[in-house]
Amino acid sequence: MHVTAHHNFQHIEAWLTILMNSFRKAPCKRSAHVICYYTERLTHLALESDPDNYYQYLRMQKYWRWVANNLAIE
Repeated sequence: MHVTAHHNFQHIEAWLTILMNSFRKAPCKRSAHVICYYTERLTHLALESDPDNYYQYLRMQKYWRWVANNLAIE
């Protein structure tokens, strides 16, 4: 994995941890959509630079897309 891509990957993963912790404390659709966006970015990065974990991020992306589209809390 390229150094810049690796840094971006780590940065997004750290940001997702913060977002998911915030969502756990106060779930809302907006947060779920933001998490979905960043999991999509991770999925694209993984496809290019970390194919071993691509499916893990794809599953995460699908889960958060489902949460964002089906959460009853605004």
